[in-house]
Amino acid sequence: MTEKECAEDTLSAIDNLQQCTGEKVLSYRAPAFSLCEENQYFFSILAENGITRDSSVFPAKRDFGGFSTFGIDRPSIIRCGGINIKEFPIPITSTIIGNTAFSGGGYFRLFPYGFVSSRLKKRDYNLSYFHLADFLKERVFSKNEFEAYFKEKPGLFSTQIRSFKMNVGKRKSWKKFCRLVDQFDFISLREADKSIEWESVPVAIKI
Repeated sequence: MTEKECAEDTLSAIDNLQQCTGEKVLSYRAPAFSLCEENQYFFSILAENGITRDSSVFPAKRDFGGFSTFGIDRPSIIRCGGINIKEFPIPITSTIIGNTAFSGGGYFRLFPYGFVSSRLKKRDYNLSYFHLADFLKERVFSKNEFEAYFKEKPGLFSTQIRSFKMNVGKRKSWKKFCRLVDQFDFISLREADKSIEWESVPVAIKI
């Protein structure tokens, strides 16, 4: 999408949600962690639309999206023309395959529960996220749908990799999720916002 298309799409989406709920939309997460070095202008679009909380930054390399130069995997400030957006980045851990997420989505499905639990215990900031598809045992996409959705060239290897990432660990994911919410206490992003002393967190980006 061009910058203009992003602005129009975001304005339309926020307006639709606000009309449905009757409440101001204040929080945002980009699909597939697609905010990165090349499209930082999008933070300004969020600021212009009244977004005050964001959780779009994946502060490591990723096959799609990822913001490896962000440098911070804990609450921080993104400053856009004098407007502050409170950023809640995805927590990252070091593994044999490099720095990666572990506490949500496909990463949560991939790693053993003991690994996820031990990493959560070591940190004073954690964030978990899930999609409905993480708990569906059925395959979400066919081969052709994979290639169309991710705009990939037809190829057996790339499709197999994408299919693996979308479906690994689904059989046990719901039980793992139940263990997670039994073992740890969670609060909403809104509650987390109120509990953080934002004056003392670092400014990660100025636009």
